[in-house]
Amino acid sequence: MIALSFALASSALTTYLGHRISIVLSSIVATLVLCIFSNYFFPLQEDLQAIIYGSSFVGMTSLVTLKRHHIIFGSILFVVIFSQIERLDLNLGGTQGFSAFLSIVILTLIFKKR
Repeated sequence: MIALSFALASSALTTYLGHRISIVLSSIVATLVLCIFSNYFFPLQEDLQAIIYGSSFVGMTSLVTLKRHHIIFGSILFVVIFSQIERLDLNLGGTQGFSAFLSIVILTLIFKKR
């Protein structure tokens, strides 16, 4: 539940800041702020910080592709996909980006504008 809350906050903050500053900078700011906050209240939880970072990728999705409320679904889907891939313990790089990519592709197929 904590991971899902931070994932939603990260993607929402990234999307919100992305309209005010560059999208890459908004991802950096959201990740930094939320990781500092999570590290203070939930120390030594590396998975939580990985979820915060990865869900900021979901928040970087263009609002032309998906609407704001779809980004919320993307964060939820990201946490599910990322958790399942991490459970396999393959020690592969790019798990966060791949999980964000899959969640956005799935949502784009479901909510595709016609």
